[in-house]
Amino acid sequence: MLLELNKALEKSKEASLRRAAILKVEKENATHLALIINYLKTKYKFNESFTSKDLCEAQFKSLLVDIKSKQCHERLFRACDHELVDIKDSGIWLKKGNIRPRDEAAYCFLQDRNIFLGEKVQCPHCRIANKTVDHLATKCDRMLGHDYVRRHNEVVRCIHLLLCNKYGIRRSKKLRTHSVQEVVANENAEIRVDTHIKTDVIIQNNRPDLFVYDKKKKEITLIEVGITNLDLLTQVENEKARKYDLIAKELALIYKCKVKTIPYVMTWEGLVTRYHKKHCSEIGIQPRTEAYIQSIVQKKTLESISFDRRRGLEEEDDHYEVDSLANRIVDAEVGPKPVVA
Repeated sequence: MLLELNKALEKSKEASLRRAAILKVEKENATHLALIINYLKTKYKFNESFTSKDLCEAQFKSLLVDIKSKQCHERLFRACDHELVDIKDSGIWLKKGNIRPRDEAAYCFLQDRNIFLGEKVQCPHCRIANKTVDHLATKCDRMLGHDYVRRHNEVVRCIHLLLCNKYGIRRSKKLRTHSVQEVVANENAEIRVDTHIKTDVIIQNNRPDLFVYDKKKKEITLIEVGITNLDLLTQVENEKARKYDLIAKELALIYKCKVKTIPYVMTWEGLVTRYHKKHCSEIGIQPRTEAYIQSIVQKKTLESISFDRRRGLEEEDDHYEVDSLANRIVDAEVGPKPVVA
């Protein structure tokens, strides 16, 4: 703002005596407005002339340098250097999502990975690795059977409701009341969730997350959901895409139709690859639905991590401030408590 104001005064000082007088007084008093150009040249090492666009780019680069110098905060911004991560689609939950400012702040706080304030202790679940946000989000084997499965199933439930509406099996937009059944069908399609598929030969990987048989198009779609971390994002997406190659061939012979496998993979922060948009289009996921799924993944991750933090704080009486913060995050969806007379 100061730069634009300085340029406007310099440009019009010949035509306006008042603006020339204002600029003269500012220079005599050596105010921020008068010194802004020299200050920016020194700080960002600009040449004699630079534009506001150059300033924005320099500020952005300077901010990235500061962030990457921090141990926790820089991990999210590694995605900027990842050649296959789609930065625009990874932040769709901020652009298209319908979440409260408080929840948005909580998810950003989670992405900063500084929930534990640099505390170095062992993971209370596995007692092997250090207790960090990255470890608790996707890497703890002891949390696989409960927290990770619950988060995974929530994504499957979102896609299942979308498919039920798409094929006219159900007409409902309320995800909270939607229950996932193993098999639902009508004259248009048949949808199976996490069920074994019988084939003539024994195949190990025969239980996809979602099996969709479009009876009119004579097409079968196998959808596999995966929530991982940035280090394994592309690897997991490739594995999910090829996991059911054998059973796809068998299904093509049995049903005499086309079979395709679609991986739906993202990190626990909501980061996705450049191929994710194509996969969403094939499933029929709209941007608003994608934004909701990204936010729900972060919500479930935050609930598991912050609840773990709250239990740990019950044993330590000297961290009242962090205890209050953890309780507020966990109870974000709970309204005010009733007053008892």
